[in-house]
Amino acid sequence: VGLSFGEAFGLVFSAATGLLQGDDFIALAVAGQSVQGVEALAPRGRISRDVLVSAAPLRVAENQTKGAVATLVDLSARKSAERQQLLLMRELDHRVKNTLALVVSISNRTASTEDTIEGFRESFSGRIHALAATHNILADRSWSSIRLSELVAAELAPFVENYHRRFSIDGSDVEILPRAAVPLGLIIHELATNAAKYGAL
Repeated sequence: VGLSFGEAFGLVFSAATGLLQGDDFIALAVAGQSVQGVEALAPRGRISRDVLVSAAPLRVAENQTKGAVATLVDLSARKSAERQQLLLMRELDHRVKNTLALVVSISNRTASTEDTIEGFRESFSGRIHALAATHNILADRSWSSIRLSELVAAELAPFVENYHRRFSIDGSDVEILPRAAVPLGLIIHELATNAAKYGAL
């Protein structure tokens, strides 16, 4: 009470490059012009808040303008969700680029070790399926850490039925971060492939 609108709320209009102030809204509304839905930042209080600002003339008898009505709608939750979505989109873009680079690397490495098209197709397909198996577990865990036993089971599944009857894992069932799980999954796949060709599988 007793302060101007601009003094009371101290709104910052980032899109207006400093040319628009809170009191400008009130002046426009008092002059008879409505202003609807302009986004601003309200920095006052314990935390800054994103708000949607509107102002309209306050009309009384004989359609006379005696002031203005201003509304501020709190957009903090929506803006936070938008920022989170943008962060997730950037993270997804980063992961997709990394995955594509990994696929190219797998293709080149497979081509350098296989002499026939059929050999390349079989080896490359197996490695891509191994990569997908690890990705599926990570996606189910929202790309948080996964357990070693989960990773081993997923990578051995194409080679062995009744996995738990034929294998046991000794030691701690350690948690593995995503950046380590992807290459480790491919390593386990290569070991399983060798075992299927030359060893116990």
